[in-house]
Amino acid sequence: MKTRKTYSLIFGCLCFMVGGILSPAATVAQADPCSVEVFELCNDSTDCSGSLSGGMEIKNTGTSDITCEVVYITSWSGSGSGGGFGSGQGSTVSLSPGQSSIVFGWILIPIGEIPFWEFQPMSKSGTSTADCYVTNNPETTCEAYEEWECSATCDPTPVAVDIKLNYISLKGKWLSPIVIKGSDNFDVTAVDPATIRLGREGVREMVTPIRWNNNKNDLWLKFDKSAAVSALMLGDVAGQEVQLIITGKLKNEFGKIFFMGTVSVWVSQ
Repeated sequence: MKTRKTYSLIFGCLCFMVGGILSPAATVAQADPCSVEVFELCNDSTDCSGSLSGGMEIKNTGTSDITCEVVYITSWSGSGSGGGFGSGQGSTVSLSPGQSSIVFGWILIPIGEIPFWEFQPMSKSGTSTADCYVTNNPETTCEAYEEWECSATCDPTPVAVDIKLNYISLKGKWLSPIVIKGSDNFDVTAVDPATIRLGREGVREMVTPIRWNNNKNDLWLKFDKSAAVSALMLGDVAGQEVQLIITGKLKNEFGKIFFMGTVSVWVSQ
């Protein structure tokens, strides 16, 4: 009886030792050679040329080299301007274990082409996906996804705007020149005249100047009278005071900074 107990104890110890030796090996055998994590990424800012950046960071958390097809599908919205969806865009990255890569997406808003009140604020969201496979072994695959969103508001540089006559006559032939005033903080020679638009709050259409010239420290703008009356729907506000809006950007070499100014005028018959 004593001998049988001794054998049983020895057998039990051997089983424990074998189990202890095999367990780590079994753990290694079960490790996922293909795994990946996707992290939300957004710089939460715009530049005033109209781009909002966001995207994803993808990291190989597996034990083998992997190749991933990264796809992000985005949607965006802006105050008053609706929104939309961007088609999926993909890129291929190869990652060693522990290596990560950043993939960006973006949308462009043509500031100066739409009224500023329809630009602010701007937001972007989307779902980033990564479909991966172990390098040289496409049968071993993994996938991951992440939903992300970011938003920002681009505040335009304020500028002083004047109009030589404080009224617009619908019967007249000419529209009084509109002047962007220069200052110590705003050099009108840095303005890109091709980006200038004249609008009226609440009206989507805007008009471009037909002529411009620098006069001392100011930028004088000439607009087509009939085009302005029609596009800005001035006939609908005859006998009222309205606010005209000037938007534009500086030249590329000055950073394409977005600026905006307003001036009030009386619309008369």
